[in-house]
Amino acid sequence: MTCDHGNPAGYAFCGTCGGALAHVRCRCGFVAASGDVFCGRCGTSLTKAAAADGQALVAADHRFNLVRLGKQAAQEKHFLESTHKVRVTQDDIRKLLTKRRRKF
Repeated sequence: MTCDHGNPAGYAFCGTCGGALAHVRCRCGFVAASGDVFCGRCGTSLTKAAAADGQALVAADHRFNLVRLGKQAAQEKHFLESTHKVRVTQDDIRKLLTKRRRKF
């Protein structure tokens, strides 16, 4: 970055000068600031995700690492299949919102 413009998390390039910002890309694709410990989108620990195998999902030349993407897809498929799914109705949402309004 060539200027001191404060950019929000998620920016890969400076909004003022266009310079590349130091950032960490989470496995979900979110671009986090270099000092962030957890992903702002999915909550994954960025230090654990980066240390997983030392390879980026997207190389500096913007080409995908297909082997790593394949491994991640297999892991996420296993996670999704093992997750207990719950049905939430509109009535459930209304009740939750009503409870929340009462607190404030």
